[in-house]
Amino acid sequence: MQFDVAGEANHAITDILYGVSLCALSKKDGGIRLIPFQLGFGTKGGCEAAVHCCRTFIHQNTDTPKVLLKIDFRNAFNTVERNEMLKCVKNRIPKLYNILFQCYSKSSQLFFEEKRILSQVGAQQGDPAGPLLFFLVIQAVIENLNSELNIFYLDDGTLGGDTNTVLQDLDTIIKSCWNLGLQINPSKCELYFCSTYKKDVHESFNQLSPGIKVLQDVITLLGAPLNVQSTAKLLNQKHDEIRLLFLRLKFLQSHIAYVLLRNYFAIPKLTYLLRTSPA
Repeated sequence: MQFDVAGEANHAITDILYGVSLCALSKKDGGIRLIPFQLGFGTKGGCEAAVHCCRTFIHQNTDTPKVLLKIDFRNAFNTVERNEMLKCVKNRIPKLYNILFQCYSKSSQLFFEEKRILSQVGAQQGDPAGPLLFFLVIQAVIENLNSELNIFYLDDGTLGGDTNTVLQDLDTIIKSCWNLGLQINPSKCELYFCSTYKKDVHESFNQLSPGIKVLQDVITLLGAPLNVQSTAKLLNQKHDEIRLLFLRLKFLQSHIAYVLLRNYFAIPKLTYLLRTSPA
């Protein structure tokens, strides 16, 4: 069943039509994950570009007091305000407004096993327009930042530059994103000193982002190493993951195991790691 962008589907069925079945996956912290400023949408190879750009910034500033800040948002796609999403669509992509208004102007249903949950906030899980909608909302904030390095891959933000500028930008993000339904996750934000660690700088960032982690020898971005020290750790980690994967694949049918191995697990992840590692 297909509909054009006019958004003329019968309103009596839109909560089901735009609903989705949920798949719950475990996150690293034990929780549940529901399935050129901004490189996460409309930019071919954006992920690799972000990694190489940040690595260049670090290497060029090893003798400077500059810092690199990695920003983590709390459950960003599921908390962004829908009225802000629709407002951005109407202002910047009016041709898509009617269909997206129909998708997001009322609650849709999320089906998890026998349970039904109303989806009322955030981009709909499984919506191919989800990254676009998040990009439109966050872009207005990103454009007002002043850091020398200012790269976002959807909700993964990275800023770099002199301490005061990066600190001011972090404050801007916190205040601006609050009205958008977005909050940073302070304990998952990370700070890296390009040269020497400075306690007073760390304390300043910790005031805005309590519990912020200071990175030392090992620093990664989007699952890729930003320095030589990190490369060996990630390669060994990937090696251990693939060994565990091989042990588990034997419990699946041969064809299914082959498809998963070829298209989703080992080869694509290894290729990405090689493309983004220091040559």
